[in-house]
Amino acid sequence: TCARKACIVMEKIEQMLALTMMTSLQAVDFIEDAMSPATRDIHDAIRESVSFMEDDETMYVKIEETLSIVRSGVLQDITMKHAGEFTI
Repeated sequence: TCARKACIVMEKIEQMLALTMMTSLQAVDFIEDAMSPATRDIHDAIRESVSFMEDDETMYVKIEETLSIVRSGVLQDITMKHAGEFTI
């Protein structure tokens, strides 16, 4: 059904967002002083649980933790704090 497919699509989008956040944080850690206050807050929120990857390692746990943060709504709260309420 359409509802089931929509749920699958949402799960895939959440997973893509988690992976994008992880790779973005890896990159931004090299240029920390170039972060906006919103980016700094998002960075810090994720880095509380997901550490910088120094070497090759199994990423499953980091991916799942980042996905959990994405699903928690914390990033949305941080974004709204800096950008204001979103209206759809």
